[in-house]
Amino acid sequence: MRQWRGSWFHAQDRAYCLEQVLPRGFHRDLLPGERPLGAFVLPPFQRPSVWTVQQQVRLIESILDELPVPPYVVNKDLEDGYRYDRWLLDGQQRITAVLGFVNGEFPVRGLKFADVGKSDQAWFMNRPFHCLETELRDEMLLQDVYERLAYGGTPHQPPTCTVPGQGNTGSSTGRAAD
Repeated sequence: MRQWRGSWFHAQDRAYCLEQVLPRGFHRDLLPGERPLGAFVLPPFQRPSVWTVQQQVRLIESILDELPVPPYVVNKDLEDGYRYDRWLLDGQQRITAVLGFVNGEFPVRGLKFADVGKSDQAWFMNRPFHCLETELRDEMLLQDVYERLAYGGTPHQPPTCTVPGQGNTGSSTGRAAD
C-alpha cells in the first residue's frame, strides 16, 4: 500500500514576542545570496520585500487590535555555523513591517513607534508572534517549503461592491477609496 501521508516536514509551534524578530548578532557569516532581516537570514531563493507601506500599516494595526497574525516559519539553529541556520521560509513581509514600524519608517494611526510612550512600546514588543521552527538540513526541502507557502494559493483580489446610485467604489465598505 502506498503511503498517503507525508512525514518529512516537522515543525515546533512556538510563541515568541515581537521583540524576538529584532536584529541580533549572527554566529556565522552570511553566504552569497543570503540577506539579513532582523534576527533571521533570507535564503537566496526568497523573493524581495513586496508589501506596500499601506499593507505594512494594516498589519501593525492588526497587531495593535490584537487580531491573530499568521506564524512565520524559520529553520532552527541546529549547531554552531549551520548552513541553513535562521533561514526564514515564510513571514518576510510581516517581519519587514514590524521592523519598519519599530525603526520609524512609517506612522500608524498618526504615530511613529518612537512617539508612543515606553509602556505602549513595551506592550507592542511583547505581543505574541507565533513561529513554526523546522530542523531541515536539505536545501531542496527548504526551498520546497518556501515555494509551497509563498506560491501555493490563489492570489487574493480585494472585493468590490456596487452601492446603488454610487457605482463601483472598489471597496467592500461602500466608501470611496482613499
